[in-house]
Amino acid sequence: MNMKILFICSESSPGMRDYAIPIIRAAQSFAEVFALFVDNHPMSYSEFFDTSDGHFVCFRQPQNVIKRIFFRIYAKRIFDSIEEICSKNQIDIVWSLTGESMLSPVIKKLALKYHFIYNVHDFMPHDTVYKSFLEKIKFEYLFIKRETKIRSVVNNLVSNSKSQVEMMKHFYPNKNVMYHSFPALIHDDLGYKEVEELKGISDYILFFGRVEKYKGLEYLYNAFVNSKRLQKYKLVIAGSGYIYFDRDLSKEKQVLFINRFIEDDEISFLYKNASAVVYPYVSATQSGVVSIAYHYNKPLLLSDVPFFLDSAVDGKTALFFKNKNVVMLEEKLFELMEKTDKISMEKEQTVLYDKMYSSASLSMQLKNILNDVLSGTDC
Repeated sequence: MNMKILFICSESSPGMRDYAIPIIRAAQSFAEVFALFVDNHPMSYSEFFDTSDGHFVCFRQPQNVIKRIFFRIYAKRIFDSIEEICSKNQIDIVWSLTGESMLSPVIKKLALKYHFIYNVHDFMPHDTVYKSFLEKIKFEYLFIKRETKIRSVVNNLVSNSKSQVEMMKHFYPNKNVMYHSFPALIHDDLGYKEVEELKGISDYILFFGRVEKYKGLEYLYNAFVNSKRLQKYKLVIAGSGYIYFDRDLSKEKQVLFINRFIEDDEISFLYKNASAVVYPYVSATQSGVVSIAYHYNKPLLLSDVPFFLDSAVDGKTALFFKNKNVVMLEEKLFELMEKTDKISMEKEQTVLYDKMYSSASLSMQLKNILNDVLSGTDC
């Protein structure tokens, strides 16, 4: 008889949702899968899974700010639903996929009662610039402190970063810390919608992702606007978020900020019309952005943070520069645009993409993790 898994996905941001979808689909190849989703407008899990047979249950996060905070503090409806699904279907394993800090009030009960797995996305918090002190307090209480508590209680921890796995093994020597490769964030359901701001514009250098300090955008921005030889190109920075660094508007003739939420069906247009992609992160425990660039076979420039070093081969699938080094970033970006054998890089990316991000490989890794957990004595 197939094992029965309940996946919990309470974070419906674009990255988290697209992270969870391929994992759930891969697990369906060898197990009976149930899932509890929390949608947050306009992001929805239910449009990707059939919720009619009871295997997938979907809640909607309140849109009212006060109600949403209380929902995050103590989500009784979610806790009751988890218990009901597990009891009714004799669930073997409960797997928290998307960083369920909301489970903090009941985590001891869940970890004692079920084989419980928790995916750790950021073991060490990223360097962040908050819009306000209130936002900082909210994030540190509702997410960082609660996730720290969950990791201290749960025995089975999973990461998609090899360096993060080693760090957690050192920090939690008595826990079962496991690894599986990061899933590809591109799935067949993506459409092809024109990005309004890019009408008539192509052959640009692209950064895509939410604007966050740890992604090192100020280094990319300064390297580009102060480079005379790169001014023949256009730099597109696409993604929502607070632009935390100083800008020189007089030098932005070739820079386009699309500072808004990028819809799923706009991603293909964004990448297909780019000449190259750059991710100047100063830290990255794990990320799906490399898989997106590989999928669209785009010349790629990466900073030398550990996760990127595990995900690319310098000179073959990408070029690397020393993170925070603006001079080297500019040099390598020029090399990528002017001197790189793009056809060869595309071929190497395709080979590595098939090896790292295939659904068959992911299914096997998930199955090994689940068998390992079921053979343990954590509950």
